[in-house]
Amino acid sequence: MMETYEIIRALREDRNWSQKDMAEKLHMSVNGYAKIERGENSVNMFRLEQIAEVLEVDIHELIPISENHPMYFIIKGDRNISGNGNTFYQGQQELAVEIDKLKQTLTHKEEIISRLESELATLKKVMGLMQQDS
Repeated sequence: MMETYEIIRALREDRNWSQKDMAEKLHMSVNGYAKIERGENSVNMFRLEQIAEVLEVDIHELIPISENHPMYFIIKGDRNISGNGNTFYQGQQELAVEIDKLKQTLTHKEEIISRLESELATLKKVMGLMQQDS
């Protein structure tokens, strides 16, 4: 099965376009585009959408999917605001790493909430004592 970068290269070659032609159409450097075709740079969703548009194909045609090659999309940020906030991850290992990061973030937030609730309870006690003294 072909990888995304191989599919992109094949579609570009089918059109008899050079890497320079593609880079110009994508408003990026030739070196940056060449790294995509060599599989050296991962492709975020924003860039993948651009490539699909330039090649006049559906984005799904650029993504190899099979039972042995699962795919996951993890959305970060708001693409409408940042312009390139979406990130594309492929495979279970990257998903596991992202899940671990999210679990750590949740644990940290739970610890902060617990600490703040404890501080709030202490402040309420102090306020109650101060009201009794007055």
